[in-house]
Amino acid sequence: MEKGVKGDLKCLFAAKQNPPVSPFMKGGVGLLPPFVKGRGNAGAQVNMTLHMRLCTSPRSNGTILGMTKKPAVKIISLDMDGTLVQPEFVNGVWLEGIPALYARQHKRDLPEATKLVREAYDSVGQEAREWYDIRYWLDRFALPSDLGELMESYKDRISFYPEVPEVLERLKQKYPLIVVSNAAQEFLNIEMESLKDHFSHIFSCVSHFGRVKKDSSVYRDICRTLGIAPEEMYHVGDHFEFDYVAPSSLGIRACYVDRTGSGNGPDTVKDLREFEVRLSKE
Repeated sequence: MEKGVKGDLKCLFAAKQNPPVSPFMKGGVGLLPPFVKGRGNAGAQVNMTLHMRLCTSPRSNGTILGMTKKPAVKIISLDMDGTLVQPEFVNGVWLEGIPALYARQHKRDLPEATKLVREAYDSVGQEAREWYDIRYWLDRFALPSDLGELMESYKDRISFYPEVPEVLERLKQKYPLIVVSNAAQEFLNIEMESLKDHFSHIFSCVSHFGRVKKDSSVYRDICRTLGIAPEEMYHVGDHFEFDYVAPSSLGIRACYVDRTGSGNGPDTVKDLREFEVRLSKE
């Protein structure tokens, strides 16, 4: 969230989009400041005229004095799991496939193996790079598995949220699209296979940068790679810290996707259709 302009001039909107609104205007009614002695509509008009002269510069191209015009959006960035792709595939691999391999390799029954595997996951936590690195877990659990075979066995569970294909189709006509995900490259390769032509770049933060998205420097490095300013990117994702707080801290426009519909924050949407509507008003 941007801080307000210092001083007495607190104009909030660019004149190109909305006429300058005086801080002395409330509900369309002029509230006369001490330095204006007129009455009624005439006084309000004088006040508005003076305020417009104070707040706009002849060289500002219609932008309020002291306020920087928000740059146009040049790139739309999207998270993958939970934003584009439903969770059945990743849950199958992590919560069924790995425990099953562990049980077979270490001769444990499946409930016990599942408990041990989940405890190991929790001991690392989702803020760590290793959480997302499936090769790390295969090594840690000493599982002699063919990773491709493991992935393929759950591939039929890959599914997108209902609105995703149509929204992406419309968005790509107007903006370059990228994916920015914590998922390891192995997951991106298989989950994004049918949608990859919609995207100019698909970034795995773990595989490409060795960091997770909570580290806002990942977003900074992606902007540098793309040759854009942070303010020219709009990121959308379903993790409040990773997909909203982190990019926002750099000045990236961000939208939090809460598919439960329970979120009511100013930058919260329940799906990508709502995001598309919000974007159209930028």
